[in-house]
Amino acid sequence: MPALKSNGKCKRGSRSENNEDTYYARNVVARREYQLQYNRVRRATRRKLSKADLAALRENKLQEVEGTRPIFDNTICCRDGAIDPHRSTGMKSREDKELQYLQRRKVALSDEYAYRSDPNAWVSKYMKELSGRIDSELRDIRLYFKEAPDARDSAYWMEAVHGSRRMIALHHQERELIEQGSDIPLLAFQSRMSIPYGNRVNRREFRRLYGF
Repeated sequence: MPALKSNGKCKRGSRSENNEDTYYARNVVARREYQLQYNRVRRATRRKLSKADLAALRENKLQEVEGTRPIFDNTICCRDGAIDPHRSTGMKSREDKELQYLQRRKVALSDEYAYRSDPNAWVSKYMKELSGRIDSELRDIRLYFKEAPDARDSAYWMEAVHGSRRMIALHHQERELIEQGSDIPLLAFQSRMSIPYGNRVNRREFRRLYGF
C-alpha cells in the first residue's frame, strides 16, 4: 500500500489537550479566581432587593474581596441583605430605642474604664449585660408561651413572638460583634447587614440557640 503524502498542514485538534503551554492552561488559576470573585460580588444574593440595597451589598462584597473592609462574623443575621418583611413599625421603634440605649451604655462604660489598667475591660462587662438582657427577654416570651397557649394562630401572638425574636437577635448580634472589635457593630449597620438596620433573623441559627 503506497504511503500517504503529507501536505505539510497540521490537522485541527492534533495538539494535545493536555499541553501545558496552551493559553487556557497558563491562565486557568487566574480565571477560576476571577470567577470566584465575580460570584461573591455580582451574585451576592438571590433575593430581590432595592437598587440601593443591592448596590450597597455588592460594594461591601467588593471591598471584602479587595481587603479594604474587615470581614466579620454575624451568624444571627441573614447576610443576603434582605429586609425583614414581618418587621412592624412597633418592632422598629422598639429596636431603635434599644440601639440608642446600647450606644449610651457603651460610651458610659468606655469612659468608666478609660483610666484603668485595662481600658478595654469594659467590653467584658458590656457583654455580660447583653447576656442579662437576652435572659430577661427569654423569660418574658416563655412566660407568654405558657399564659397564651391557645392564641398561637393569632396575628397578635405571631407579632409578639417575632418582636421578641428580633430583640433577642439584636442583643445576640451586639454581643457577637463587639467581641470582634468595638467598631464592628457600627460597621455592620453601615454595611446594611444588621438586625437594627432591619435585616432578617437567621431563623435556623436562632432556633438552634433559643428554641423558637
